[in-house]
Amino acid sequence: AVVAAGGQCAVNPKGREMGIARKIGLTDEGKRHPMYEGKSAVFDAFICHLDEVTELPESATLLACNSFTHVQGLEVRHLNGTFWGVQYHPEYNVKEMAMLANARKPALIKEGFFLDDEAASAYVARLEALYAEPQRKDLSWGMSIDEDVLDDDIRQRELINWLRYISN
Repeated sequence: AVVAAGGQCAVNPKGREMGIARKIGLTDEGKRHPMYEGKSAVFDAFICHLDEVTELPESATLLACNSFTHVQGLEVRHLNGTFWGVQYHPEYNVKEMAMLANARKPALIKEGFFLDDEAASAYVARLEALYAEPQRKDLSWGMSIDEDVLDDDIRQRELINWLRYISN
């Protein structure tokens, strides 16, 4: 949507943002936008990407950002359409993040996310255990994963809001 409307995307010079995007903050426009209705002004979310928006088109409104990736949420108006987009993944749950980390183990080890296969496998196992027993504070606290990621209603708020918006 960004490129179609005249903006640009490129590989993030900081590398991959993986696991949990920390401290995503809503802009003033984001705080008023229907996509973020009921969402905290600052939150964490599942993430996995290499690319980022490097230049917003004139028709875009920045809604959310963090220190790793400037554009974490936006609205793009182009031709007759309006697009709401996020860089993070509200649709992923803990199990899906475990599967994604497992599938990308070689790349994540090479990029320094894990020391070796054993460390990567241990991370995946902790995510799978947290999915199986989300009440385990030892796992959630030890991985710094809060309700904004574990609670479906909070994590998926953007999707819920979008579905409400298009059905009205």
